[in-house]
Amino acid sequence: MNTSLQVFLYEEEAEADQLDRMTGSLREELLELEVDDVVPLDDAEPPPGARSGTVASLGALLVTLTQSTTGLRQLIDTIREWRERHRVRPSIRLMIDGDVLEISEASTHHVSDAFELFIQRHTPPKTPP
Repeated sequence: MNTSLQVFLYEEEAEADQLDRMTGSLREELLELEVDDVVPLDDAEPPPGARSGTVASLGALLVTLTQSTTGLRQLIDTIREWRERHRVRPSIRLMIDGDVLEISEASTHHVSDAFELFIQRHTPPKTPP
């Protein structure tokens, strides 16, 4: 079974070309993982709740991966680590089957906890041997 993860990057202060480069670099890193595909989402809409005109730039990717705990964990860890390496840290919105995780300004600890909970919500329970 495949899982589709939508990744939205947005930053009020970033120029469109800067966010395009950031989105492209994230896409390249995600393609190195065991994912089926990572494609840009053209004409992505700003996240719900964003004030009109405040989101200067928006990057969006659709990641398709085979359902597995390891694959999803590697994917989320890569996104988290990628974000931590950037001086300008864009807000990130992840969506799987209508479930949304939005990360903007938060401590590294809170970001890690939020990503971990998101992974747990989308990981099938282990079956006893």
